[in-house]
This record gives sequence, structure tokens and C-alpha cells, in this order.
Amino acid sequence: MMGETNLKTSLLISIFFLGMACTAASGKTVYVDDDGPADFSTIQEAIDDSNDGDTIIVQPGLYLEYVRFGGKNITLISTEPTNFNVVARTIIDYGVGFVGSEEPNCTLNGFKINGLISGSHTHATISYCLLVDCYRVSDGRVILACDGTINNCVIVDNWPTGDVIKYAIHGCHGLIKNCTVANNIRGIRVLNGGTTAIENCINYNGIWLEGGATVNIMYSNVWWVYGGGNVNWGPGNIVADPCFVRVRDPFVALNGDYHLKSQAGRWDPNERRWTRDDVTSPCIDAGNPDSPIGLEPFPNGGIINMGAYGGTPEGSKSYFGRPICETIVAGDINGDCRINFLDFQLLALHWLGGKRYIPPIPNIPPVVDITKPPNGASFYEDVTVEIGIEADASDEDGVVVKVEFFANGNKIGEDSDGTDGWKINWLDITPGIYNLTANAIDNDEAETISAPIEITIKSGGPPPPP
Repeated sequence: MMGETNLKTSLLISIFFLGMACTAASGKTVYVDDDGPADFSTIQEAIDDSNDGDTIIVQPGLYLEYVRFGGKNITLISTEPTNFNVVARTIIDYGVGFVGSEEPNCTLNGFKINGLISGSHTHATISYCLLVDCYRVSDGRVILACDGTINNCVIVDNWPTGDVIKYAIHGCHGLIKNCTVANNIRGIRVLNGGTTAIENCINYNGIWLEGGATVNIMYSNVWWVYGGGNVNWGPGNIVADPCFVRVRDPFVALNGDYHLKSQAGRWDPNERRWTRDDVTSPCIDAGNPDSPIGLEPFPNGGIINMGAYGGTPEGSKSYFGRPICETIVAGDINGDCRINFLDFQLLALHWLGGKRYIPPIPNIPPVVDITKPPNGASFYEDVTVEIGIEADASDEDGVVVKVEFFANGNKIGEDSDGTDGWKINWLDITPGIYNLTANAIDNDEAETISAPIEITIKSGGPPPPP
């Protein structure tokens, strides 16, 4: 009997400690928001409180801090890392630092970073980051000594502000995959004794090799490699104009757009819609055929695009030299409106991936109109304490979550509870002519601005009756 009791006790203790180990391995998830309710208001506070295996989810905002991982193998991630609109609004302003001991399961995922990412030869994974016009760096370097995987990052428009000129990616001896490196003063530098692999990338700046350095390049658009060292050219490389939408001119106040032009359609981040061009980039469907196509929209050719937007919902669409295939046909893997051996080839190629690709359904933006006051209405300053403004807003494939109201382009209020209609009371009124607009935002962050109406606020009071 005693032996049976001891056996049961040992079994219970084993189960208890196994449960403890599983709980510890899974880690906790916490949230950061700089101006709203969350577990923490700064990223660094959340990291300081974290342990290996934890996940920190950061809401969009401007985080005026230098983020230090401190050797912790954690996941630091924005709310939607593959949505570059969200990434652009989740900003780490002063840079990121690693101590070098971080492992590949330590991830930095989905941020716009205005300063240097300093790695100390970390093996952390850096994904879906925007390093664009990083004004917090003076020498042009934006990623230094990061030896893990760097994937789907846009690294562009970084020009030094001082006399010292460095390379945008400096001494990173790991894998650089599906990144766009363009319009920096200098591109990539591989140091003596280091080995860097480049795959599915667009490098419009070139690569500098020190003596004793090695670079392995495959399925990439690389304009030139110079210096000493060894270059191993793998399959699928090209040297061609990538056909970016727009390369930034430092003398013109217009941001660059490094999406790839396509006659079938490419994403316009300013208009928040798909648009078609008169040319198609040679980098579309030019990545490694063994790479998953991920979230690229239909038609996607069944092969990932080169560059940072390859494998993402903003990947430019495939063009087959004839009218666009608007219908998804069962068995048409590449989206050319034909079912043939090429589709079977692509199916066989990705068979072991284990996931069925489902093309994303494009989001339909909301509609909104101002219903009150009527267009052309007039008010008198002396008798008008406030003006009620109302709008009618709806969303065909979701819900409207907020309506913002503007007068001459200046925000005058918002309503995030439309149960009683979308409306505000405008209190701070002064004489003048105003164009009123409403901006509706849906649950997928699509926005629509209403047609303007004009109202007049006149000085004094109304004229006396005759």
C-alpha cells in the first residue's frame, strides 16, 4: 500500500512540474500603448518586465525611446506586422540595441525605426521593418552587426547628415531575404571573415566586400558587387531596373514609393487602393520558386516577388501579357486564367508546404456623407453657441469604427460610438467660411473622406425683422 501511495505521489509531482514547465515555455503576452489603456506605456518597461518566451504586442504610436533587448529571447511585435500602413505608424524613434547573445527566436517584427539597429552580432530575427529616411543616424548606417535573418525590410532613402559615410547594412553576416535596399548613400558591406547570404532581394545600391569576405547571392536583383572577397552567384539573379513607383529625390518634398510597378495592379499606399501601371517590374514572380508566396494577392504567378513586399498583401500582381484574369478558377494556381502543366508544376513545388493558399479578399472602404448641417447653411456668431454636425457612414464588408470631423482640414472632433448616429457638437466657432468633411474608418483601417460641404459663420446677430 505504501509503495502504491508513493507511486501516486511521484506521478502527481511529475505532472505538476511538467505543467509548470509547459506554462513557462509558452510565455506571457502583454500589450504596450503610448496613449491608451495597456499593460505598459513604454516598450522598454515591457521588456524589462519580460522573460524568455514572452510576447510584447505594441499598439501604433510614437515611442520616444531607445529599445534594449538585453539578451532576452522575446517577441516584440506590432499589431499587424505584414500591414505596412500599421508598421509605418508604430514608430521606435531612437533605435534598437541587442547585446549579441539573442537567438533566432528573439524577434523584432513590424516597426518603423528612425535610428540605428545595433546588433553586437546578435542572431535575433528582424522582420517587416521600415528603415526609411532614418533622421536619427548621422552616418547612413541603419543596421549594424546583426547576424540573424533580416527579412521583408524596406531600407531606403538613408543619407548621412555628417562628414562620416557608412553603409546602410554594415557587417551583418547572416541571411538577408526579401529586402529592398535602395537610394541609400551606400548599400551593404560584408566585413573580412564574414559570410552574408542574400535571397529574393532588390539591392539598388550594391555590395562592398572586404578582403576575406564572402557573399552568396540567389534570386536577387543586385546591380553591382565590388571590393575583394568571394562572390558566389547562385541561380535566378538579374540586373535590371526594378521599376519602383518612385525613387525619392532629396531635393523634392515627395516621399519615395518602392512598390513594384505592374500592369496587373500594385498597391498605392497613399490612395489606399490598387492601381495599374503601363509597365511591369521584372522582379515580379522572380524570387526563389521554393519560397512560399505567403499573402501575395491573386493573381500572383505562384512564385514570390523579389523585394520587401514579396510574400505580403502588398505584393504587386502578376501580369501575363493579356487582359487581367478577374475570376479565380479552381486549379488555376498562378492566376493566368488557364489550367495547364505550369499549375501542376507549381502545385507539386509547394506540395510539402502543407498549407493551402487562399487569396485574400480585398477590403471595401466605407462610405460617408455629411447630412447636417445642409450645404450652404449660414449661422450668426452671437446666437450660435454650437453647431451640430452629423454624418451617415456605412461599410459593406465590415463595420465603421470611427468618424472624424474636419473644418478646413483641421480636426474638430470624432465619434467612435455610432449607435445613435455619427455626430459631434462643434463648440469653438469663429466667423468665417468653412469646408466641413467627415472621415470614416472601418475595422480594417480603410478610410474614406466625404465630399465637402460649405457653411458660413457671420459676425454679430441676424438682422432685425422688417
